[in-house]
Amino acid sequence: MTINAVGSPGTASHSTTVTFTFSALDFSITSSSPADFNRGATGNSTITITPIGNFVGTVTLTTTVSPSTGLTANCPATLIVTSGAVTGTCSPTSSTPGIFLVNVTGTGGGHTHSAIFISHVGDFSISTTSPTSVAGSLLNSTITLTGTENFAGSIALTATIPTGLSCGGFSGSPVSLASNGTATSTLSCSSTVAGTFVVAISSAGSPGNASHPATATFTFTDFTITATSPAPVNAGVSTTSTITISALNGFTGTVTLTDTVPSGLSCGAITPSAITGGSGTATASCTATIAGNYILTLTGTNGSLTHSAAASFRFQDFTIIASSPAPVNVGNSTSSTVTVASVNGFNGTVTFSITTPFGLNCGTITPANVTGSGSATVSCSATLAGNYTATIAGTSASLNHSALATFVFRDFAISTSPTSVTAVAGNAATSAITVTGLNGFAAVVTLATNSTSCNVTPNSVTGSGGSTLSCTFAASGVIHVTVTGTSASLSHSATITFTVQDFTLTASPTSVVVDAGAAGTSAIAVTSLQGFSGLVNLATNSTACNVTPISVSGSGSSTLSCTFASASTVHITVTGTSGSRSHSANVTYTVQDFTISANPTTVSVAVGQAGTATLTISAMNGFTGTVDFTSSASPAGLNSTTTPSSVTLGGSQNSTLTIRASTAGTYTVTVTAKNGSLAHNVTLTIVVSDRPLVSVVRGLDGGLYWNALSTTGSAAGWQSLGGSTPSAPALCQSGPGSLELVVRGMDNGIYHKSFTSGTWSSVWDSPGGATQDQPACAVLNGTLHIVVRGLDNITYANSMSLATVTWSGWISLNGLTPSSPVLVVTPSANRLDLLVRGMSSTIYHMALVNGNWSLSWDTPGGVTPDLPAAASEGTTLDLVVRGMDNGLWYNSFNFASGSWSNWQSLGGATLSTPTLAIGASGLHLVVRGLDNAVWHTTKTIGGPWSAAWDSPGGATGNTVAAVSVGSTLAVMVIGLDNSVYYNALAGSSWSTWTALGAAALAPIELSTLA
Repeated sequence: MTINAVGSPGTASHSTTVTFTFSALDFSITSSSPADFNRGATGNSTITITPIGNFVGTVTLTTTVSPSTGLTANCPATLIVTSGAVTGTCSPTSSTPGIFLVNVTGTGGGHTHSAIFISHVGDFSISTTSPTSVAGSLLNSTITLTGTENFAGSIALTATIPTGLSCGGFSGSPVSLASNGTATSTLSCSSTVAGTFVVAISSAGSPGNASHPATATFTFTDFTITATSPAPVNAGVSTTSTITISALNGFTGTVTLTDTVPSGLSCGAITPSAITGGSGTATASCTATIAGNYILTLTGTNGSLTHSAAASFRFQDFTIIASSPAPVNVGNSTSSTVTVASVNGFNGTVTFSITTPFGLNCGTITPANVTGSGSATVSCSATLAGNYTATIAGTSASLNHSALATFVFRDFAISTSPTSVTAVAGNAATSAITVTGLNGFAAVVTLATNSTSCNVTPNSVTGSGGSTLSCTFAASGVIHVTVTGTSASLSHSATITFTVQDFTLTASPTSVVVDAGAAGTSAIAVTSLQGFSGLVNLATNSTACNVTPISVSGSGSSTLSCTFASASTVHITVTGTSGSRSHSANVTYTVQDFTISANPTTVSVAVGQAGTATLTISAMNGFTGTVDFTSSASPAGLNSTTTPSSVTLGGSQNSTLTIRASTAGTYTVTVTAKNGSLAHNVTLTIVVSDRPLVSVVRGLDGGLYWNALSTTGSAAGWQSLGGSTPSAPALCQSGPGSLELVVRGMDNGIYHKSFTSGTWSSVWDSPGGATQDQPACAVLNGTLHIVVRGLDNITYANSMSLATVTWSGWISLNGLTPSSPVLVVTPSANRLDLLVRGMSSTIYHMALVNGNWSLSWDTPGGVTPDLPAAASEGTTLDLVVRGMDNGLWYNSFNFASGSWSNWQSLGGATLSTPTLAIGASGLHLVVRGLDNAVWHTTKTIGGPWSAAWDSPGGATGNTVAAVSVGSTLAVMVIGLDNSVYYNALAGSSWSTWTALGAAALAPIELSTLA
């Protein structure tokens, strides 16, 4: 038969076919059904074997499960029927949910019977909801549990919560399910941040081991808000912040925007005021009048969501201040320092301008602008005292600020009372001076006047005060006196007019020319000034003068008369006195005269020779007129004449006194010069000698000896000079009757003596220095010049004033010489000429002109083994040398052109240094011939040499000494026997040789006193 089974509740149904076999002994088998259980649990079905017909025996049970896998029936293998029914239990197990049909077949006694039970292996399903809401909300996920296959029991729920999510427990857990029932549980979670959180849920059924995982997704949305901080702007300028709303995790809500505005910041409405759709932007524009940093709080709200952002508004500005300088005096410039300070990072350019009140003069502000912070200066001045306020503005774009600088200028005023004063010359008059300080002026004002006749007392006032001007004027007139007050750069003046009365005193003429001893007059006039009418008493400063009358009232005249005994310029003062007033008039008297003088006043001449002196008549104070000369001599025996015998003066004039005596002696000549009553005398001493020549020789003992000779050879006798020399002496004429002697000492030092009026100086003086040869000397303009060859062969020069007997000091003339130098004087040309022989025997020349050596050598060329001989004709220097061939050669140097002529042979020959002597008749050349005799030839001044030679005979082995005395040529030689011999050429005739009774070493020095 077919059995249909239908489950309830539910729709499960099954059918099976049952075959019934009937026997006598049998059994039946039944099973309890269903035997349901949950997955992992154990079911229970009772198998009952019921004997039929007293069946006993063992019934073997076999099971068949359909489906064949997934369930284990766990039935007993046999049941033994002994009596009655027996039962056994099947305990099915399964881990696979589903419906299983278990067929239990019992076989025993040849019978087979089956029983079927159904096992529902229960399970359950789990599902969750995934809620979404904004962050901060509490979201609930519903967990739905549904039993299947008759599952019944409880389900325990557990959850794994991700970070960031906060959850409570499951509601109603564990959850009970009726067979195939449905139940729910709730999981509540929240998060403060936006995000999607997945919660892993585990479910475990009981009984059994059914479990299922599930996830619940919690979605939290949100938004962010940001706001830009705009770039800094100047105060007063509007600037905008952009507000950005950004959706988080799919946020789509509407965000309402609000702001919180700090004090000092002014903002417009946020545009737009709400952002829809979850994201978007809005703007907020703000401004501030005061520089600073302002924080604007911007808030976005959506339900419970509230977020804020801060926008920083930076408003920049600057401040400006100006210093008020210390007070200064008007006219001075003073400076204000303008300082700009950046506020809150201001870095703009501030341009300055200034507004000044009337009277204040300001320059430009320097610099004209500054960037950010900085300073500038402006200098201002005013010419009037006062307080001046200048407005100094600084502008940068829309910013404009200003500062005030106060400039204080001070001054003072000066006034006088009275402004006009009448005074008497010589008397003091006063006026009050008032100084008034202006605008706080408190400095010291120094008071001064423009007149040395005035003073102010006190001479300074501090701030304001008074002083007194007191003036005393020496002369009449209207005098404007200015009193000036000065304080630093300030200067103000006040003028006072003084009317001064007086008188004047004048002389006419003021210059009177009169001869000595004669009276000269001048008219004296007294003139009243400004109404003067007093009595003026007159007097002079000289006892040689008088005034007539001696007083004058008011205005009038008087006469000055003066007589002076000698020539002079006399300044006479006539003084007029009236009370304290005194005036003078000056008269200059030029008292004229003349003087007479002689040069020299001592004349030395030889007997029978003419001597001269120059008479100089000099006008004094412009004297003019003719002066006549007369002369007289004492004692008798001397004749004197003047040429010319009279001169006409207009300055200075000369006359020549010529004297001649036939007898030796000392004479006095008086010359009288006369003009009218004026007469003046000059007295001369005339020394007439019969021995006009002086010779100095070096004795055989090296000592120095001298002798005086006449032109005829008459000698006074040899006398020692003291001292010795290893070289020839040098003798030079220094004036009428005067000679200078210069020698080389035995120590090579240089020594000097003078000869005057027949007497040698008692001691030797020395300029120092040293020489290895004979010195050279010459006298020019009262100065003795010497030149020597130094120990180093260099040429040196020195000089001595004959008046003061002081040496100038040695100077080097440079140049080297192996011989003694030669000096020639030309007084008319004011020059000396120096000749030396160079180291190569060449002749060199240098000159001293107007007191200075040229220090430059020139040369005529030519060579010589000896010293050159030289003499001056006045315009020409004559030079004769012994040539290397022993011949005699001549050359000349022109002073004007500074050039040498050419060498000219004079014929003849010599073995020694030639000698030149200049005389009235011309130039004499005297030499030692090759035969040792003395030879002589002549040359006229400016003319040629004579071709003829003459000789006085004699014999010498050395240089001949020669000098001209008037028209006589005197010569001296040292004979071959070392004796000294003398001869003279008068006209064209030689005298005979005269032995002078001495033995000497050559050469000889011979000079004339004339």
